[in-house]
Amino acid sequence: MLEHSSGEFAVVAAQLVEAACAALNGDGEMTEARIARAIALLRGKSNTACTIVRPRSSPARQVFRGGLAGWQAKRVEAHIDVNLGRKVLIDDLARLVGLSSGQFCRAFKCTFSMPAHVYLMHRRIEVAQGLMLRTNAPLSEIALRCGMSDQAHFTRTFRRVVGETPCLWRRTRRNAMLDQQIDVTGLRQHAIAAVVRSGPAHSSGHAAGHSTGHSVGHTAAPPVGHAVAHAPLAAGAQLTA
Repeated sequence: MLEHSSGEFAVVAAQLVEAACAALNGDGEMTEARIARAIALLRGKSNTACTIVRPRSSPARQVFRGGLAGWQAKRVEAHIDVNLGRKVLIDDLARLVGLSSGQFCRAFKCTFSMPAHVYLMHRRIEVAQGLMLRTNAPLSEIALRCGMSDQAHFTRTFRRVVGETPCLWRRTRRNAMLDQQIDVTGLRQHAIAAVVRSGPAHSSGHAAGHSTGHSVGHTAAPPVGHAVAHAPLAAGAQLTA
């Protein structure tokens, strides 16, 4: 099973990157669906559909009559995640929740809004996207870890589902993330520079507010007997010297 601290968070990150790309393309419906999927993954909800191909027309649903019970849906999803690198059979999933294959297929589609084999393929693509963002592993290795027979099979499936090759997807998304990091770093550097520039001026203005009316930079000797009261920092330094 995916480690929730790394693998699953990487899948969430991939969903958010896709949401950002959809937003830049002006696709509000897909942006909303990607964000909803990311939130659902963070909350561990099993009855939400993958949104790689198209957003769902309705929000996350509760189980309808004929669908899987909550514990059944969670058990099926956990089994799929554990066995992503292996062949997952409908018969095994049905047996896992005590249903016949026909009953299971109907109940699964009612719960997840798509057939089980489509969900499995989309889930493999989701996890692959997370691995492509989080690691530098070659595509051939990612393909095997996600249950694809080889890199060619992975590339064909990924392109059919996502609309572009894994190599292109990885490069464009990583470049987008890098651009965001550069922008944030640039803003942070500008902010630090502004603080540094404003520091001496702010200090000078503060000192002027405590002066006896003389201009900044002009040092006036305080009256005798009032040195500590009117010049606390400077006089304090002189007193301790």
